Parts: sequence; C-alpha cells; structure tokens
Amino acid sequence: MRFFVKENSSKATMADGQIEYLNLIQFDMKRFILVVCLALLSVGAYAQKGKYGAGIAAVYGTEISKIGVGVKGHYYFNDHIRGEVGLNIYAKNDGVSTWDANINFHYLANIAKNRLFIYPLAGFSFSQWKFDMIDGFMGEVPDTESGSQYAELEDTKEFRVGPNLGLGLQFHVSELTSIFVEGRYQMIGDFNQAIFGIGIQRRF
Repeated sequence: MRFFVKENSSKATMADGQIEYLNLIQFDMKRFILVVCLALLSVGAYAQKGKYGAGIAAVYGTEISKIGVGVKGHYYFNDHIRGEVGLNIYAKNDGVSTWDANINFHYLANIAKNRLFIYPLAGFSFSQWKFDMIDGFMGEVPDTESGSQYAELEDTKEFRVGPNLGLGLQFHVSELTSIFVEGRYQMIGDFNQAIFGIGIQRRF
C-alpha cells in the first residue's frame, strides 16, 4: 500500500514537472513571438521612412537677378545627415542666362517634435554663365562688312566652380512630405551670388 502511494506521488510529481515545463515553453514561445513582432514593426517603421527623397523649388539668384526653378534629389545616410544633388535654371536677364548644379550635405536638427527641422548645408557648385552678344548684352551692333543689320558675334560662356554655404528650414506637413525655405551663398569668384529658394520635398 505504501509502495502504491509512493508510485502515485512519483507520477504526480512527474506530471507536475511536465506541466511546468510545458508552461515554460509556452511562455518562451509567447515572448519569442512578441520579440519577432516588435522587430518586424521596427524594421517596417525604418523602411517606411526611406533613404531617398526628391523636391522642387522656386529659386532666386541675386547676381542674375531673376527667378528660376530648382530640382533636387536626396540620399539619407541616417536621420540627421543627408546628401543632396540639385540643378537650378534661371530666367534670362538682358542677354545673360545661367544654371548651376550642386552637391551639398545637410545636417538635420530637430527643433520642434519631429515637425520642424533646421539644417546647415555645405558643398560645391558648378555654374555656367552664357552671354548673348546680340540679345541685350552688346545691344544692336551693325555689320559694316556684310551690310547685315547685326554682326555675327559668338556667344560667350563662362564656367565657375566654388563652395556653397547656407542654412535651411523644413516643416513636415506629414511624416514623409515637407515644405522648406533655404538660403545659401555661392562663392564662385566674379559671379558670387546668394540663392534663396522655397519648395516642397518628399522622402521615399
């Protein structure tokens, strides 16, 4: 009788141990599933932000004294540092036309709850200036040799390369879309100019 009781007790202890083991496995599985879900959510949130962006802006150059249009593309190295390539084309002014291509780097500083950011920028600019020798720049030049009303004068092009320094401000109207204002100074020798822009951009 004592042996029978001892056997039942042993079986009960083994059963309790199995139940405890199964409960432990279930707890570990739940914890594992929770960790996986959190990891997937964090990956999804990161992927949603994206590493690329694009924007369009209205720009004004102080040397050309005309407005223009600018397009830009972004690459986000992280949430604070992004690279930018851009192209600005300006309206013609008295026979002078110009465009500039830029490579800049921005440092994004959050100043208002992930909605308002300020960013200093630095980089380089490649600029072309074209002077129409008849249209506005030289005026009407009679050609005495051919008898034509205008002389056959060739257009002149000047190329400049120099650094950019500036500051921008962007406000997020949604998680991925923002409007921005930006100013920078283009140091390209005798064609130095300040460039101001306002536009909209989106991160993909």
